Amino acid sequence: MASLHGALTNPSVPPLVPVYIDLNMVRAGVVKHPSEWPFSGYGEIVNPQKRYRLIDREIMAHLVGIDDLTRLSKSYQTWVEAELSSGNGKRDSRWTESLAAGSEGFVRQTQKTLGNRARKRKASGDDRGWELRETQSAYSSHFDPQKEVLSSKDRVVWDKKRIRTVS
Repeated sequence: MASLHGALTNPSVPPLVPVYIDLNMVRAGVVKHPSEWPFSGYGEIVNPQKRYRLIDREIMAHLVGIDDLTRLSKSYQTWVEAELSSGNGKRDSRWTESLAAGSEGFVRQTQKTLGNRARKRKASGDDRGWELRETQSAYSSHFDPQKEVLSSKDRVVWDKKRIRTVS
């Protein structure tokens, strides 16, 4: 999953990663609105708890350039409602298949940090933001479903002293 910090620091894009995450259970058909899912971040951002918070709303507000936490709550509600009403709440490969997503600077820094490991990864961007992707071909030689069928020979048994293949 793409980095939350990278997406939040792109000034041209609202914080779509937390919105995208909060819409996971909507996409799965479990709820119709993220407010109905007790484990989503939506409730904590919109109606924050006084204790045992997981989301630092002050940092989130700072990253998106909002100076008032009440305004953050209202803005977040607006962003979620916009995604729900636009029909854009569907799965987006930008967030589920990218190694990094957000500002160009964040994506380029991630690519630089990965060094030689990023040589087959492509950084690209548009008006929605930037992403760092790995080509699908990097996986097909190992995970092509047409190559082989799983069988009982593929089982592995865990032993405290060693792992052994079961034949």
